[in-house]
Amino acid sequence: MPGRMFTLLDPASAKSSKVWRYVGEFEECTKCSVREICHGSLYPGMLFEVLERRNARNYCKLRDLEIESVEISRPIVTIAIDSRLAKEGAITEYSSRNCLKGDCPFIELCEPLDLGSQQRMKVMEVIKSFPCSSSPDRSLSIVRAEPL
Repeated sequence: MPGRMFTLLDPASAKSSKVWRYVGEFEECTKCSVREICHGSLYPGMLFEVLERRNARNYCKLRDLEIESVEISRPIVTIAIDSRLAKEGAITEYSSRNCLKGDCPFIELCEPLDLGSQQRMKVMEVIKSFPCSSSPDRSLSIVRAEPL
């Protein structure tokens, strides 16, 4: 697992194993003294998972409530990568494919919305291989991978 990350969440969201998508910060957050803790390690559009609640609490002026410190991580994702890179334990750079074949049944695995355009990944499991429908000479593999 990559380095530990922490953020502050409202009590309803600060439940262990809860997965959520970070959508960004409000303008009011830019002046807040705990802004870096809340938003510093988060990227808009990406998924995060709560690992553990911490004892620290802070007051959020925007929400008018106490928010809790939680340890978070990026959850393991299922994606399609080039079959040559699909080796269990391999660390690879995932790049968005910019696929033009919108009717492909694997488009959501080749173009996942919750990953940035370039992301280091550790392949945890290789599920299956298939020929790319936009480039039939290319072989892709469905893998479960951990963002690093």
